[in-house]
Amino acid sequence: MRLINQTRLDFLLEFVEPATILADIGTDHGYVPIEAIKSKQVSHAYGADLNFNPLNQARKNVEKAGLSADIDLIQTDGLTYFKEHNIRLDYVVIAGLGAQSISKIIAQDYLGINNYLICANTDPWPIREQLQLKNLLINQEFFLVDQDQKYWFLWVSRISGRKVVSKRDLYLGVDKHLLNDRDYQEFLALTTAKYKKLLPLVHHQKQKQFYELFINMVEKGENHGSTENN
Repeated sequence: MRLINQTRLDFLLEFVEPATILADIGTDHGYVPIEAIKSKQVSHAYGADLNFNPLNQARKNVEKAGLSADIDLIQTDGLTYFKEHNIRLDYVVIAGLGAQSISKIIAQDYLGINNYLICANTDPWPIREQLQLKNLLINQEFFLVDQDQKYWFLWVSRISGRKVVSKRDLYLGVDKHLLNDRDYQEFLALTTAKYKKLLPLVHHQKQKQFYELFINMVEKGENHGSTENN
């Protein structure tokens, strides 16, 4: 899915229900909570970052926007602060990070969080693996192409969606929006071609087995092992 007249932030906020509470993890300059409040998508927002400098810049941006009463900025590692205080969150946004980093944040999951809106800039199979461990469900997945950069968007829910069950679910995804997307299909074909070229050069048995498994799954094109929960 190519983003043409829409930013990734606009796309992400489309999935947010009005009058809800949102936390942006790794908020950087605070653009997500600012836009969420300005667009009246949420009633209150948090911006969280581990590092002081971006959080300080976010604070300046929030003050400039006149939204200091609506946005709390917190210096914390991932979800640590929210989990320790058992803060109820309708949506947790994690964007602009690699899948491994996002997976580590989701490992801190707690029952007070209803949904995650994730935008990863690397293949999200580590995220799906963590969702499987945490019994979280994938409501929707999209493969986004923005100015030739590739991103994976996952709307994760505690109460509705599909479980990650099989290896195919783990490595290729579970949602029809993703699996039927032409850009994603092209990405899978290119990745398969790359793995075929690398396969004769690989001596590590586990890596070789993964390449063979991936090639087999893509070429079979069979979707199995996914179950939907409502």
